[in-house]
Amino acid sequence: MSSPVEAQSPGGVVSAPSFLSPPPPPPLSKPAPGVKPPSATPRVPRNGLRTGAAPPQRRRSSFTGGGGGSGGCLRGGPRRRRATSDCDPVLPCNFLLGGNIFDPLNLNSLLDEEVNRALNAASPEPSSVPQRSSSPAPPPQPPPSSSSASRDPAVRILRPRDITDPLCLTCDPSGDPGLSRSRKRHRPHRRSQPPQPSSACDHRASSSSRFQYGNYRRYYGYRTPARSEDPRLRLLMQRPHWIRGRALLDLGCNEGRLALNLARSLRPARLLGLDIDPALVRCARRNLRREQGQEQRPAGAAAFPQALAACRGPIAAPPLPPQPGGGGEPDAHGHDFPHNVYFVQGNYVLERDELLETQSPEFDVILCLSLTKWVHLNWGDEGLKRMFKRIYRHLRPGGILILEPQPWASYGKRKKLTETIFKNYQQITLKPDQFTSYLLSSEVGFSSYELLGTPQTSSKGFQRPIYAFHKGQAVVE
Repeated sequence: MSSPVEAQSPGGVVSAPSFLSPPPPPPLSKPAPGVKPPSATPRVPRNGLRTGAAPPQRRRSSFTGGGGGSGGCLRGGPRRRRATSDCDPVLPCNFLLGGNIFDPLNLNSLLDEEVNRALNAASPEPSSVPQRSSSPAPPPQPPPSSSSASRDPAVRILRPRDITDPLCLTCDPSGDPGLSRSRKRHRPHRRSQPPQPSSACDHRASSSSRFQYGNYRRYYGYRTPARSEDPRLRLLMQRPHWIRGRALLDLGCNEGRLALNLARSLRPARLLGLDIDPALVRCARRNLRREQGQEQRPAGAAAFPQALAACRGPIAAPPLPPQPGGGGEPDAHGHDFPHNVYFVQGNYVLERDELLETQSPEFDVILCLSLTKWVHLNWGDEGLKRMFKRIYRHLRPGGILILEPQPWASYGKRKKLTETIFKNYQQITLKPDQFTSYLLSSEVGFSSYELLGTPQTSSKGFQRPIYAFHKGQAVVE
């Protein structure tokens, strides 16, 4: 008895089971005379378009493999096989517009007037325009079913429930389970800052606080328009013996134009310009280098091209200030301009009264022009008194203080620049009309004073009287 897996042939050879071996081919019948026998493998069309084309053959080699072949790999990636199907193509047979395979859109019906009239006999009935409301409208009812023979040719137009929400993003999901939940955009909430306590100086301009010391960038452009001569210079030139060959200190020199003109005209032994703003000091030094660059060069000296000075600024370096205690002694250049002018940055108002004892006399003339208001507003009465006392100690015997105070009416225009200025303004008791009596008092020590005059300018705000206070006996020509 043989097993169900193996079967023994009559010759004694074990053969494979019948369900593993392919079925035997059917017997071939003898064709009739004059008829060509059919081929063994009939050609089956695969795409419905090329009925007489040969079936695609299987590729034996591929250039998209992993690189093991001799031909190399042109593109990386796994090998892809083309999908093949042995079934016959299925052509469309149901056309919604009544067309056929040759006219899917049934455009030929437009040429027939009777067919066109029958299709357009009934116009579509649109629904009413939905209104925007918080509650969604009830869903539209489906049309009643009817047979194809009695179908209404009218076209039904579907409109959204809410014209402002066509995708129904804000609909209530409880009313219609098929609708999704409403989506809300979560934007980051900015916390409102708590209100800051207001003060009397809050409404001041932030840009004006940069000039709280009166350090205006174009001060001389306002005072001397079109680069005209400073009228204060005419008053000083009426007494040249006060300045020629002496040591001068210019407090609040700004860009240094008045100091340069004074040094060029009256030839002092030394003129030192002092300002609290470092930007203005740099500008004054730049003007000084420009004056030095215009000097006559010695014969045979190589001159720089004019384009270098125009692009990079003055070429000459600013002179070094002399050592303190040098007095009015001339240097190697003598009293020649511009080697007798220097500019430094610093605050002339001392922090406390004890530092006044360290001040020694160094200058013969000190200029304090349009400076008292800014010292008064920033440091109050105590700061202004401390500055007057230092000026007296800084002068040599017989020295002169040339003072140009601003009137009290101009203080109120700048009282709201900073909070410190506003507080000091409220506490000021020493008014500008009291400066003369205070400087001549025993607290300071000046012996006498005189009115030099009031310069006439185009702006009435700059028409201020200029005084000269003498330390000891007045200087005689």
